[in-house]
Amino acid sequence: MHSSVLLLYLSLALISRAFASDTDYDPYADLDDTFDSYTMEENMSICVVACAKCHDMLGDVFDHMKCARFCIRRKGRTIPDCHNARTVRRFLQLDYFKKHSSRSHISCTLR
Repeated sequence: MHSSVLLLYLSLALISRAFASDTDYDPYADLDDTFDSYTMEENMSICVVACAKCHDMLGDVFDHMKCARFCIRRKGRTIPDCHNARTVRRFLQLDYFKKHSSRSHISCTLR
């Protein structure tokens, strides 16, 4: 989301709370919570998109569904980098070639 959308969202939240019947309302009390949840959702989205890109780059050896579930479970805090083996190794299906190879040797094509 763009910063203008975030600003609009926060403004609407503040306005709607200002018209509530609560007279002790502090308009900035829950501002940080709103921003944190927005950042978490944005990070989760970035993480899931990164999983799809890694699947495009690495092919069926990369389990993008497992990666996406990991993103959601970790709330987007760990975003996979397709060029860094440490961040994608847990999503590699190393037995994929055994299951899908009709020959005794492993052959793969670059995408």
